[in-house]
Amino acid sequence: AKHTIEHYLYYYRQTFALNYVALRYANVYGPRQDPFGEAGVIAIFSQRMLKKDRPTIFGDGEQLRDYIYIDEIVDINMLASQKIESLNERKITSPDDLSYNVGTGKGNSVNLLYEILAETTGFQEKPIYAAGKKGDIRKIYLDTAKAKKELGWQTKIQLEDGLEKTVKWFKEHELA
Repeated sequence: AKHTIEHYLYYYRQTFALNYVALRYANVYGPRQDPFGEAGVIAIFSQRMLKKDRPTIFGDGEQLRDYIYIDEIVDINMLASQKIESLNERKITSPDDLSYNVGTGKGNSVNLLYEILAETTGFQEKPIYAAGKKGDIRKIYLDTAKAKKELGWQTKIQLEDGLEKTVKWFKEHELA
């Protein structure tokens, strides 16, 4: 669905001279994330650990994902909006020419997230392991070299720091 939108943007650029930039986000996390849905493992784990409830890890926990803190998303959105005109001045031959991956470029396991969050929250119990979810992708992390080269952007917030800020927010807002 997201890739289809990029094709529509490209079509509108070619047809109506609409300038655009498409940003492809990794797994975004941080304050204000809903801990009660099915998505958002960091918010879910944080909330459960702070309530002293054992979180569930689906599969073996070695699935690799690229997690990026929300402030990084704000930064690249601001940067891309400032560069949208200059990026669109060059020759564009495909939707990918104006699409950028936004992540850390690193895969972190669900088990690692659990360990860091347990340490940050003071939670001392082991996770509950359940059967993996059907169709779950084993590893996905983004190549952000193009964003660095063309936008001058790179991530600055380390996973541990972002997780600490997230847990702090959950504590302050009593979502635990």
